[in-house]
Amino acid sequence: MLSGLSLEVAAAEALVIRGPNGVGKSTLLRVLAGLVDIRTGTIRVTGDGIEADAPLSEYAHYIGHLDAVKPNFTVRENLQFWADYYGAAERDLAPALSA
Repeated sequence: MLSGLSLEVAAAEALVIRGPNGVGKSTLLRVLAGLVDIRTGTIRVTGDGIEADAPLSEYAHYIGHLDAVKPNFTVRENLQFWADYYGAAERDLAPALSA
């Protein structure tokens, strides 16, 4: 659980997240990438050229040490996961599946 967290990273700055195992580093990264829903609070991306209503996934991405294919998902489930993540849930997966 993350609580009482507030941070701001300006353009051309970097953020380093460090700490012992179990303190929430990976959870924070997954929340920022939109992979985990938050129960309360807000996440805002602001600045020039940022659309106020754009989903967080437009600006924040998570690239972990494992590949993006979930081994316990079928091919269809993997495609559906990424379609949902990028807001394309209504898109027909048949062309991608046949390819």
